[in-house]
Amino acid sequence: ILTAKHIPNPLKSSQDSGERHALVLATDPLSPTAEHAFYIVRTDAMASPAFGFASLYDYGDSVADTGLPAPFIGGHLESGGSTKEGGLGSVYGSTVTVSPCGRRAVWTNTDGQIVTVTLPKDSVGEVSVVILPQQNEIGQPMIGDSETELIFSPGGRYLAITHPARNQFKVISIADLGVPEDGVISVGRIVQATTDRFNSFSPVWGKQSKDFLVDKVTTTLDPSESSAGATALFFLSDRDVVLSGASSPWGTRAPSPSFSGEKYVYTLPLQS
Repeated sequence: ILTAKHIPNPLKSSQDSGERHALVLATDPLSPTAEHAFYIVRTDAMASPAFGFASLYDYGDSVADTGLPAPFIGGHLESGGSTKEGGLGSVYGSTVTVSPCGRRAVWTNTDGQIVTVTLPKDSVGEVSVVILPQQNEIGQPMIGDSETELIFSPGGRYLAITHPARNQFKVISIADLGVPEDGVISVGRIVQATTDRFNSFSPVWGKQSKDFLVDKVTTTLDPSESSAGATALFFLSDRDVVLSGASSPWGTRAPSPSFSGEKYVYTLPLQS
């Protein structure tokens, strides 16, 4: 097992079954060369073991006569193998991210691709797989690697991507993946949200203080009008570097002088 991520279930009700699931990236022992594969595995207290001894339990999604769960993409399936052959390829486990809505996941692979998929309702359901363009709408390269940051918006529609620009400074681009409720991924605009003159990274979706106040008043008047979406993107940047000594013409990539403060928190309003 290379990594495991909890799959949120935001649509809980009073009749919630109590089932919990995780997205698991592992090497598939049923493939000839232990290809990477993704599984959806139950993780609640009432779940049967999914690996190793699944054949001894009532585990409906196991591969016949193996005691192993069935992957929904990659591994010994037709979607396994190298990316050149249309397969899953080798995934950077550190980049695997599940959307807060529990309907989508995204990751990068060793071929520089940023891949997003819809998560099936069960471990053997159909999925929509989309490889994002390798540049944003202004032509800056958008190559995925082990350090790429992938952060879904609260509703799962937008994806904030931290990636190197052409000059190697880190920038944040925002990709529109379409409405999650549609069950497919429809890539729209991929907007570069920060300048390439400075490093920008560690994006977090959230709300400004005034938005909390407005939402509180609105909810008090009409509870059905409560908004759970983000109205701002917070991120770190080194754009306001303060020199520790005398002023200097060198930029942030020069070996000297030293800087006492390199990173500050910035806010990008997403709506008025």
